[in-house]
Amino acid sequence: MNQYIRKICILLMLVSGFTVKMHECHLQLVGVSIYACDPYPDDPLPPGGSPTPDPSSGCTNVCDEDCVNYNDADCNNESCEPTSVNYEEAYCISLCNPTSPNYDEDGCEVSNCIDNSPNYSDAECNRSSCDQSSPNYESDYCASLCDNTSNNYDIFSCFISKLDPSSISHATRTGNINIDNTLTQLLLNIPIDFALNFINKWENQQIGIMINNGTHGTDVVDGAFNKANNTMIWYFDPAQINVLSDFATQVIWIHEFEHYYLDNNNTIIGNDIDHANMVTDPNYFNWLKEEFPGYTDDFYNNLKYAGTVNSPVFLNLSTDCQNDLYNFFIKYKILY
Repeated sequence: MNQYIRKICILLMLVSGFTVKMHECHLQLVGVSIYACDPYPDDPLPPGGSPTPDPSSGCTNVCDEDCVNYNDADCNNESCEPTSVNYEEAYCISLCNPTSPNYDEDGCEVSNCIDNSPNYSDAECNRSSCDQSSPNYESDYCASLCDNTSNNYDIFSCFISKLDPSSISHATRTGNINIDNTLTQLLLNIPIDFALNFINKWENQQIGIMINNGTHGTDVVDGAFNKANNTMIWYFDPAQINVLSDFATQVIWIHEFEHYYLDNNNTIIGNDIDHANMVTDPNYFNWLKEEFPGYTDDFYNNLKYAGTVNSPVFLNLSTDCQNDLYNFFIKYKILY
């Protein structure tokens, strides 16, 4: 901008007594309107765009796309913060809606931890605080969930943090996605004290799940329990387990969990003894209801016999009863 024109503009404002906004002061030179007080005097217009705002212009709104401080992530945060001038409840909710064009996984996760956000979730916030890929990740906070001397101690959140494959603890990763997903689901539905006992033993290498190298029978899963130190190793055949439905896999593993539970809590143990106890154990009945909700009591009573067909508790049933159970197993594609 010509400095003489700028001085003329300022002089006119002084002598005329007018209060004129800088960008409203015009001079007509050779028939062309020129902004003598251009707020962007040295910045040419980019092709098809607007001049870059001067950082000293005072614009601080992270949700204003023309502002130098614009930041999409920070704007998402403020859109979920009810005390912010940028708060938008509907937009905040849409960040967590996978069908919305505004869906933003990171923005949703952040909003899970904003106290008054419509997306706030204590459980989800705790979970993401232990996820190293999450914008909410806090290693110290995550560790404190499992510290019973901490104010943050939360047995359930601690448990969830140990299941998350991206958390600081990888308690139940076997390398087999079918088994990993099943174990995670099962451990969420069995009693928390037993689940934590299972995880602690896993972390201390007192429990293991290994691929069957051909020396541990031909079953889908074979378990070996050591009563002397309450350790358990399960050997699984991936070729057999990977073709099963999620339901059939869950049935197998909850049966195996019941073995471990009974062997921990009973003096006399053994495969046939465990099977006899399974069909009368009220805990097992309740676990099955938790894992597979919405069925009748007859369904759960039949399901207790899955995996017992070579034991006396099944063989001593009447032929009609055995046939009914076989038909039940076939109907639900359960290995027996």
